[in-house]
Amino acid sequence: MRRYRILAAAIIMCLTFFFIGKSLYHNWSKVPFEELRFNVGFLVISYAFQFAFFVLGAIGWMLILRRLGVRLPLRRAIEITSAAKLGRYVPGKVWAFLGQVYLAKRDAVPTRKALVSVLLSTILSVLAALLMFLFSLIFFTHEKLPAQVYVALLLIPLSFVFLHPTILSKTLNWLLKRLKRDTIALDFSYVEMLEPLGVYCLNWVAQGFCFFFLIRSFYPIPISAYLPLMGINALAWTIGFLSFVVPGGLGVREGIQSFFLKFLIPLPVGIIAALLYRIWAIIGMLVFFAIFARGLKTMRVGHSPQGSVQPKGKSVQQDHNLTCNLC
Repeated sequence: MRRYRILAAAIIMCLTFFFIGKSLYHNWSKVPFEELRFNVGFLVISYAFQFAFFVLGAIGWMLILRRLGVRLPLRRAIEITSAAKLGRYVPGKVWAFLGQVYLAKRDAVPTRKALVSVLLSTILSVLAALLMFLFSLIFFTHEKLPAQVYVALLLIPLSFVFLHPTILSKTLNWLLKRLKRDTIALDFSYVEMLEPLGVYCLNWVAQGFCFFFLIRSFYPIPISAYLPLMGINALAWTIGFLSFVVPGGLGVREGIQSFFLKFLIPLPVGIIAALLYRIWAIIGMLVFFAIFARGLKTMRVGHSPQGSVQPKGKSVQQDHNLTCNLC
């Protein structure tokens, strides 16, 4: 089964990049070369926002852990998430998730709470991405998008209904049952869920600025395009994330970005921007990991929050069972 998934992922990525490349080839004459100007200052600003994106993601996860009664220092949360993100590019879609749970457990976070925190973090991140995309629709030029797209704005109130602890708890427990884990009762209030959601929304604001200034470093895109650009990026990430077969949403995310960017900038420039952003994101991820990887060596292995040693054999068996269930 795993071989077929890898084969399907390879086929999807190859086809997507083929059509993206074909579109770029046929529209190459439309590239406004006279407007292209490289600006290293904007590139530095882009990386600064990418750094903020990584930090805000760690803060969101840290807040969720606190709601579960676990206090993890911010630096440690950054170290764990920086390492776990590398698993996004491994076929299977679960290795970033598993890596974060495993590393959190090594640093004295109980396995069940680590699992629940990562699930909640993923749900809130996806919900925040969809909210930011829906919000950005207001700022698109109305004649450029099909009118039917604006019907999606009705999902904004529905998203806040989904955030209610009762509904969120049922969703989380459904996922835990699929993973053959025990269910959990969430003691969060509605207001307490808004705080990490707000952090994840800021996360997408930062990533939107990262994308904007990357494009601005070689093409004069106006600041008025920022909000639509932020929404495009959030939507592309969500669809790429939900395409479970393709690691890191490779090809899928670039295809979505290219399609929507044509409403803001020339199509070939949009395609180039989408491809460059993927490279920029991978470089940023590797740099971020290199900065914080050293801290992973100092993690406390096999201790509970109170300092008691956990049975090693049982822990190994639980990790093995969790891996099998997810894969």
